[in-house]
Amino acid sequence: MRGALILASVLAILGAVAYGTKVGSEWAAGVAAEKEAEATPMDAASVDERLGWQLPLDPYFTNLEDTSARLGSHLGIFDNDRPGAPKASGELPTVLVPAYFNCRTLCNLILDGMVRSLAGLDREIGRDYQVVTISIDPRDTPADAREKIEELGVEGWEFLVGGEGAIEEVMTALGYGYAYDRSTDQYSHPAVVAVLTPSGVVSSYLYGIDPGSAEVEAALVEAELGGTRSTFERILMRCYHFIPALERYSGLVTWTLRGFGVGTLVGFGLLLRFLIKRVPRRRTA
Repeated sequence: MRGALILASVLAILGAVAYGTKVGSEWAAGVAAEKEAEATPMDAASVDERLGWQLPLDPYFTNLEDTSARLGSHLGIFDNDRPGAPKASGELPTVLVPAYFNCRTLCNLILDGMVRSLAGLDREIGRDYQVVTISIDPRDTPADAREKIEELGVEGWEFLVGGEGAIEEVMTALGYGYAYDRSTDQYSHPAVVAVLTPSGVVSSYLYGIDPGSAEVEAALVEAELGGTRSTFERILMRCYHFIPALERYSGLVTWTLRGFGVGTLVGFGLLLRFLIKRVPRRRTA
């Protein structure tokens, strides 16, 4: 009798655990499917750092003067823009600012923050370093770029526009995630600026809307030496400053499920112990 009761209790525990595991797995799968179904352009606003990667220099972009040329020419890396022309090593590090000119939110903050940060440098644009803004919106035109640079009141910056393929090729190599949101007619993108070596290699990333002059200076010094600089603190701001709730609480959900599983096992263990103690032992003659 006592052995049968113990066996039945063990089987009940195993059955309950198996059922709980199945229910938990189905629930987790449902959450994952719901998260995938509810994925928004905001999810693309991310940075996958590509330190040491060479940016593609052949895609064509158009500058403020309506001059179309390869990116390497705009960065001063190519000697000229003739097909097959020899390359120059480049002389100046580059602050590369991804943005777009009809943005109504984050881009203006990024550009204004860079104006403040660069104003505090003991360097001159065009002599000691260069600043290049590439629009992530293929609908932007040189006229939009000229309007934006006048609005900022800066001189010496290079503003580039290009086709969708050229933009995607450069931003993919940079590890810069972005996506168009049809519901708002805006682009979802992170707040980050890259610093390139004179030859167009990714040297470092600057996060946020106001990285500060000291941080920009340190990044430029490293880029001049041709090295890379890891980012220890990454404050990833996104357009609309929104974090999907499911992603935000995924860790909490995981630990809740684990706690429930452990609690179930402990509870059944205590029940089994109680039942064993309640079973009367047979007295031997």
